[in-house]
Amino acid sequence: MSPGNLHPQKPSVLLASIHVARLLSPLARMCRSLCITLEATKKFESRLSDCMSCFPLQLQLDTSGPLDPFTIFPLLQFQNARLFLYRHNMSPACSTEQRSIAIANCTRTAQDTARIISRCYLASATVSNIEVRLKSGASALTCTHLWRSMLFLVSNQLWQDFHILLRYSTLIGDEKPINISCGRHLSLFFQILFDRHATNATTPVGEDEELLVFLSGDLQGGTNSWVWNNTETGTLLSRRQKHSRAKHDDSRKEVLTQQHGTSWNAKLSAEEIQQWGGWGTVYEAARHLEQLQGYKQNRHEPTAQRTDPDERRSKMTIASIT
Repeated sequence: MSPGNLHPQKPSVLLASIHVARLLSPLARMCRSLCITLEATKKFESRLSDCMSCFPLQLQLDTSGPLDPFTIFPLLQFQNARLFLYRHNMSPACSTEQRSIAIANCTRTAQDTARIISRCYLASATVSNIEVRLKSGASALTCTHLWRSMLFLVSNQLWQDFHILLRYSTLIGDEKPINISCGRHLSLFFQILFDRHATNATTPVGEDEELLVFLSGDLQGGTNSWVWNNTETGTLLSRRQKHSRAKHDDSRKEVLTQQHGTSWNAKLSAEEIQQWGGWGTVYEAARHLEQLQGYKQNRHEPTAQRTDPDERRSKMTIASIT
């Protein structure tokens, strides 16, 4: 074969997954620090950009064409890595500005994820066929990434993108046990948002410590938690251990766990699985909150009718998903 007939191999979906997997070790090393500096973030974003350039053209984030649901897993892996990078700085060990930037970056990542899923519905197939393919291609990572993304979307009132992802999570249903845990936490998160609405809370998301706890989700399940642990563990433990080998191993394990979601499986009792209400209740809560927020924005209109916020309470805690 002459040199003129030699062509570089076209990027494949499998190679795209391999490129994302190679990001996990450096990402874990970065997460050993209490805060990831802006310089370090930009440097890793450059690596993310290089990784994305290795994806097939149809899987590029800036492409607007239809996507085959069977090919989107590497894209969701990539998005999950982005989200993991950005939300690390939601900890109170970071400044208010760093936390606000982290939330903004996570929200943009969630919006990109919604666009990925919406592109699947552009395929030349029936909606039912597309959804069969979406459901059969879903993994534990799919469930957890959709859940994390929805938390940021609903907290920023990005309802259109939220409902795109909610439709996918509802489609998966109880096919994946971890998806039930995600739904339970979302249901609880809505109760927190209803409480904020009832009290006319105006504190920015990045400064509301209670909201940040629920927004951070499974970040509260490891040694870096700023909720379950006190001064002996929690943030001070992170500072004390940040240069130790054990801490590095924990960081890598945490990255891998959050990439694949294996630690959540089979954690709920049969009673917990039955009692949370299902994805239909999440949809109803979302529509109700959307209406309440819409009224609040237009309450000067005399025809508006105020609806009392949902007063439901639950015994569920974040521990039920970790």
